[in-house]
Amino acid sequence: MYIETSNKKVDHQEVFVSGSKSITIRALFCAFLSDTPSTIENFNYSEDVLATIDCLTKLGGNIKIKGNTLLINKRKVLKNEIFHINVKSCATLLRFILPLFVVLYPNKELYVSLNEDLLNRPMDTYVDLFKKQDIEFKLIKNKYYLKGEFKNELISVSNDISSQFISGLLLALPKRNCDSILNVSLNKASLSYILLTIRVMQAFGVEISSKEIFGNATYRGTHYLVEGDYSNASLLIALALNKKETTFKNLRFSHLQGDEELIDILEVAGAKIKKSPTEIKVFKSRLSSMIVDIDNNIDLAPVLFALAVSCKDKSVFRNISRLKYKESNRLKEMLKIFDKLGVRYELDEETLVVYPSVINSDTFIEAPNDHRIVHALILLNSFNKSSFIITNYTSMNKSDLNMLKTLEKHFIDIKYSKKPKVLISIKDLDELNINAYGYVMGYEKYTLFAPKYFTYHEIKKAQTNKNVFVLLNAMIHQNELNKFVKEVKKLAKLNISFIVQDIGAVNVLESIISEERIIFYPYTLICQKGELDAYKMQANVSIGISNEITLLDTYYTLKNSDAFVTVFGYIPMYQSYRKVLSMYEEYISRPIKRDNLLLKEDLRNDFYHINENQYGSVIFRPYVLSYLENIDYVLEAKYIFLDSNYISKNIFKKVLSLTYLALEGKNIKSEITKLPLNIKDGFKYQDSIYKEKSL
Repeated sequence: MYIETSNKKVDHQEVFVSGSKSITIRALFCAFLSDTPSTIENFNYSEDVLATIDCLTKLGGNIKIKGNTLLINKRKVLKNEIFHINVKSCATLLRFILPLFVVLYPNKELYVSLNEDLLNRPMDTYVDLFKKQDIEFKLIKNKYYLKGEFKNELISVSNDISSQFISGLLLALPKRNCDSILNVSLNKASLSYILLTIRVMQAFGVEISSKEIFGNATYRGTHYLVEGDYSNASLLIALALNKKETTFKNLRFSHLQGDEELIDILEVAGAKIKKSPTEIKVFKSRLSSMIVDIDNNIDLAPVLFALAVSCKDKSVFRNISRLKYKESNRLKEMLKIFDKLGVRYELDEETLVVYPSVINSDTFIEAPNDHRIVHALILLNSFNKSSFIITNYTSMNKSDLNMLKTLEKHFIDIKYSKKPKVLISIKDLDELNINAYGYVMGYEKYTLFAPKYFTYHEIKKAQTNKNVFVLLNAMIHQNELNKFVKEVKKLAKLNISFIVQDIGAVNVLESIISEERIIFYPYTLICQKGELDAYKMQANVSIGISNEITLLDTYYTLKNSDAFVTVFGYIPMYQSYRKVLSMYEEYISRPIKRDNLLLKEDLRNDFYHINENQYGSVIFRPYVLSYLENIDYVLEAKYIFLDSNYISKNIFKKVLSLTYLALEGKNIKSEITKLPLNIKDGFKYQDSIYKEKSL
């Protein structure tokens, strides 16, 4: 799925900022550990918070959602020997819950499921700590396994990577039945998040004033009001620099959140901002330049990098190395984006210099699974009046499920990708039970190639409760036209649609049935928008485009059309009236076995499927072409077609399930590579398969 964004023209507005995710998660842990009920008001509604609620519930928590408030009652101590939780993509949750489980359920077993992206986040701090404490901690088939108990009073950890490890221990250790000494090698850059944890714990009655942490502490339930989230507000504030006047409600200067520093950075760079205890006003401003120590503003980096592109002068960002340890390698990802958009920058080991740049807009940008990078992309689109397309944008839900609604209401207009109708070719009538919009069926007459040639009666049976598309891909001879018309009139009485590759067949069908029931698919003929429009003038039907063009050309050809495109299968590369196999048999004076016949390339180790019947011959490319891992480029189509020809039923069912995951915005690239098929890019990234050319 993708979005295209553009500026919304608004002069004066008020924006209520939703609650902080960092504070909400900390407050949830404290409330979970409390002996009396708690309420958490204005909580952050995000995937990470929902995952936290789910995991704490599985450990005995009693948590309910009522409007914008969480109701937390005293937890139960469960008697399970084995626990299973799923932290999804939330690194904070993973790092908070591990030491807590060891304290609450010593020597019980915990299996932690997690999304693939979280497997790349470093866990060395806990690996070392648990090893010293003789706690079993390992990765088993992409799940973390934990069992043991803290045996020593002294808990020593390093804080080089993330403050989340320290915060997790701070939350858990007061519930030990003995005192602890937390010996920390402190990284000043993460101090704000540790102080945030301590301040939230204080609100629930637990004091941390030194490295000695008293055990048997009592968390006391309370009513906790979550202040506005500077993490998500950083994008909104940056966007507000392009509006006349924006007032942000529920933003305090409590110095609890590290991202508060954005305000100081912007003011130094020339932004006009008016502050009060519970709100800020941002006025239209163009920044001069920025000089920022990123080590102290690690999460703000993507938005600051994006802002730098529209500054008056170059901006300098120092101490950038820790960016690689976040949800993605943020430095690497931002530089990839800059390269694709044509942003000028200079990079050395610890410093990035970004210059004011006019960016390229005619492209797709695939965001990593990192909401901060998506924020940066939206900002780049806004400030540079560009129209590049952002794919994989749903990672924003990780930090705020309502973020897109807020953006649309106050700052930008968003065009969302469409969802095309899925057509599949079938080999037998049982496959009509497979989930699809429509079923493409070869016919015993006027079909040159298809997984199966069905009879009239089989098609009649299939069309009673399914959307059937009859494939007539033979080229029609003039002397067969009358017979073809007679056959089509018979078929047209059924509740079916047609896919044809002969323009003459389209003209015949137009005189018999409505245009909505016709798809003209000339395979390699339609290679650009102008050609599609030209054929539209001849026949106002849905038109199938070629697979011999790049992904970007595919997108622009499909845009604002009701076209058809094949997204998976063996693609025909040669078609003729001539009967190639029959001619070869005549040449060698003997018949050949035609079942599962493949042609062998003389110069390369390529094998080609070939099909012949009374309508001629067709030869297919020696590999399967897949657009599924690049599904965003074909979402403008009315129909996407998956062809099961030469693909087993079981594999094709797997392909179809991956198709629906891709249409939901899931990343399926790794799953596609696991399929036992010879899948290649073809022309997707280059004009010719014989020369290199990046997209």
